[in-house]
Amino acid sequence: MKTGIFLALVLALGLSGTAFGASAGVQLSGFLSTYISNSTISGINFTNVTVGNSLYSIGHVTANNYFIVNATSGKFSFVTSNATAFSVLSPYLYGIYYPSNATLASLSTTMSAYIKKANSTGLAECLLETGYTSGFTCTLANTCYSCSTAPICKKALNDFGGPTSTFGYGIMNLYQNYSILNRSYNQYFAALNGINRSNIISRASVLYNSIKSITATTTNFSRITVFPPPSNVTPTTIATCSNYAVTNLPWYCAMTGFCSTPTFNSTATNSITATVTGILDSPISNATVRAWAGNATSLAFSYYLPVLREQNGALFNRSIATLYPEYNSSVANATALLKNLQSASLSASLANLEKGFASFVSAGASQNVTVVTTQMKGLLSNLTAQYRVLAANFTPTYNLAVNNTQKLIIGQLNYQSVPSGIAQLASEQQALDLKLKGNLNTSELSSIRAQLQSISSQLNFYVPTSLPLMVKSFDSGFVNAMLSGQQINPASKIAAAPGYAAMLSFIIGIVILALIYFATYHRFNRRGKLRHTPGAHKAWRLLFIVLFIIVLAYAYETYALSSQANAFLPISSFVQQAGSQASLVIGVNGSANSSVSQCIAALNHTASTMSKAVQVISISANYSCSVSVHGLTYGGQSCYDYILSSGTPMVFIDSVPHTTSLIYKGLYGTVLYASGQAANGASCLANAALNTLR
Repeated sequence: MKTGIFLALVLALGLSGTAFGASAGVQLSGFLSTYISNSTISGINFTNVTVGNSLYSIGHVTANNYFIVNATSGKFSFVTSNATAFSVLSPYLYGIYYPSNATLASLSTTMSAYIKKANSTGLAECLLETGYTSGFTCTLANTCYSCSTAPICKKALNDFGGPTSTFGYGIMNLYQNYSILNRSYNQYFAALNGINRSNIISRASVLYNSIKSITATTTNFSRITVFPPPSNVTPTTIATCSNYAVTNLPWYCAMTGFCSTPTFNSTATNSITATVTGILDSPISNATVRAWAGNATSLAFSYYLPVLREQNGALFNRSIATLYPEYNSSVANATALLKNLQSASLSASLANLEKGFASFVSAGASQNVTVVTTQMKGLLSNLTAQYRVLAANFTPTYNLAVNNTQKLIIGQLNYQSVPSGIAQLASEQQALDLKLKGNLNTSELSSIRAQLQSISSQLNFYVPTSLPLMVKSFDSGFVNAMLSGQQINPASKIAAAPGYAAMLSFIIGIVILALIYFATYHRFNRRGKLRHTPGAHKAWRLLFIVLFIIVLAYAYETYALSSQANAFLPISSFVQQAGSQASLVIGVNGSANSSVSQCIAALNHTASTMSKAVQVISISANYSCSVSVHGLTYGGQSCYDYILSSGTPMVFIDSVPHTTSLIYKGLYGTVLYASGQAANGASCLANAALNTLR
């Protein structure tokens, strides 16, 4: 915040706002002169605001440094309640700093123009020429099929050496960066279209992260090999490319110039970044306004506490120091409880305490400190006693609701098709959770508690019988051993896991078949106990053919169940595994926004309270990451591969999902996949599942 701009706005509002009048202004100066020197008062700008039926004067000392005086009915007192200061500052600051409709519209039109210019300067044409608009993709697995749909691209791809050439990788790189760019555009406009006063800061954070992603991604375009070298790579530099071996060419020597270089307007992104940064720096979030309110009351205290100390000596100082911590704690506790539970008596006690304490502080030397201190202690004691009674009623009910909800989450996620009984209990619990967020009376709370206890008595869920889980438990060691040493990417290993499980079953079947053979036919034949007739030989052959078919069926069924394990497993199995391990990995695919960060923090806290070592790592779209274990660091795809093969529990969070999901799956590895709302907020479902271990 620029100091000059802030003071100019304050002065303008101060001159145009409600005026006290000459005599009231003199009275305010007289009141303040007891606490502040006249030379300081003369340099303070005052803005007068009305909140409800009360009149306040905001004294601006310097930028972001002010105090508030209650001037209702010509009786002056410093505002020392943070809640009151918040109620005065909140509408006032919104009036100054909330972005105008023109500003928000400019953020939209500037980005639209930015996108239009980028497309019109070669990007859209390049996507067409490389086959992207055909709806297909370019990967090594499909031999860059999209390029083959555009004749000019197909010819160039063949000329340059196919999908594994620098040209082929350039097309893949183009598609990857364009997908990131397009996703960032969508996030940007989705956040912008939903901005309002209640979410301005969180949405502005999304805008900021989106524009940073756009800027970073467009920077990558300069090195994509389908484009010409950037302007700062001169012909002289290009001429040196002949000095290098083909396998060791600098990046700019691989630029093909197949497409025209798109132009990205950095002026537009810089303008958007500056605007969004200004919004984020503005004091319009509740947290910032509360902080400013706290600063205002602190400044007020700094003015009059020295005077009170002089007038009433050490007695008043000790009284304030003794009462203030308990006062703040009691007021905060009572205020929080009253948001959920109605109590006329607690509300009245809270109002009496706040009013009495404000009067006590502002009166200073004009009161009997000993008598009023005793009165304040009485008010505090009364409020605390009422709060404890109500909290003893509400807190166990709330905790019971939390426990029920967490158990029901596990109960539902143990099934692909949730049993009707669990679904019904979950529906009932959800309705009760919503009621608990309202303003209840004690009768309603008692009714809710009885219903919660009824649900709790029905929550004796067990891990359902799961054949895929049995296959994982039996075969995972063999599968891990077979896959760990292979140099293929983790996605391919996950896909290959059912095949190795089937292989193990086939081997076991063949061993059993061999044992049956040696224990029966071979043994009897050696001892001369077999009848060597065509019918007998035919019967034995038929027997072993049937047994071999059974072995094949066993291997096939193992493959089918293993494939199911790759799609879904009961979440209780993951929770049990996570509970038995000393460490937990939290993997994040993409940039974590503020809501996802809350979920990560909640998971980290929950795991830490269970004395688990927690690592939070970033995982790219191709399963590349970095993790440290026992002093060793695993990087790239070997990082994710290590996590899978070691059985280390991991919560994999997709921060840019298209759907909401929380699912445990995988024959190879112990990974809980979370996306959408299941991975957002401080009470994310992934954390709720882990919380059942506490």
